[in-house]
This record gives sequence, C-alpha cells and structure tokens, in this order.
Amino acid sequence: MSLPAVLQFVETTLNGTTSEYLPAARAFITPKVGELLDVPIIAVWTRNYDEKRATMTRAATPAASGFKKATHQIELYVKATGMQDDPNADIAFLTLLDQIMVALRAVVMPFPVTDPSTGVVSNVTQIGETFKVQVGTIAATKDQRMYIWRAQITTPVEEWVQS
Repeated sequence: MSLPAVLQFVETTLNGTTSEYLPAARAFITPKVGELLDVPIIAVWTRNYDEKRATMTRAATPAASGFKKATHQIELYVKATGMQDDPNADIAFLTLLDQIMVALRAVVMPFPVTDPSTGVVSNVTQIGETFKVQVGTIAATKDQRMYIWRAQITTPVEEWVQS
C-alpha cells in the first residue's frame, strides 16, 4: 500500500483551494509551523489506516498475487486567519471548509497512484464520499485584530493494490 502516494495526491488536489473570502490555500504533508501565515494552510496527514487482504492467492511476485485493500483515514488540519472587521468574517472560514470538501468530491475515480519509493502502482477507489468536520474554537491574535480559525476534516480513502 502506498500511504505516501495517497498523501501526495491529496496534497496536490487541495493545494491552491480557493474560496470567495480568503486567499488560495497552501497544502502540505509536513505542515509549516511557527508564525501566522498570510494564506490558509491545509496539513494532510493520517494517524491510522486499516489493511485487509481481499483474496487468498499469495505469490512471490505482485503480478501473480491477490488483492489488498487499505482504508486510510485522511486528516486535514486547516488553519486560516482573517480580520475581525471583515464583513464576511462569519462565513469566510466555513466557505473554505466547504470548498475543500468540494475539491475532494470532484475527484474522478478510480485513479492510479504510484509509490514514490517502490514504484508500485495502486488504485484509489474512494475519496470524498464521507466527511467528519470538527471546527475549533475561534481564537484571536495577541493584538486582537485578527481571528485564528482551525478545523479538522477527516475522510476515508480506499486504496487497492495487487500484492
């Protein structure tokens, strides 16, 4: 299974996601930490996934073997800032969250991904079908001029490989 390939695909898909009220988002697998950035950030990660052999055939080479399915729980950590006096502040961040989900719903499936280390090709057969969204408490910058919004979006990604 290719966790790196799946994460890279999601990162590429979400990088540049736009919403009407915020600048285009930047997506990262390894998030940039530290000072506040002037664009929304989407960190693409996972803490767990399940893998299951779907057929009993086993062989020394992948081409002659059975299939395995991995279900990755992809976690998107979204962070953005906005001015408190912005007339669209009430909906700016929520609109971005909607656009992230729209981008994942629009992915045409199935599609192949290639593991960057091994070159093994697998197929993603599900992404953006279900979402769990947790929006964090709104915070403010030290001078209280800007909001800091945070959310986590979790979506399963199903990947199949012959091995």
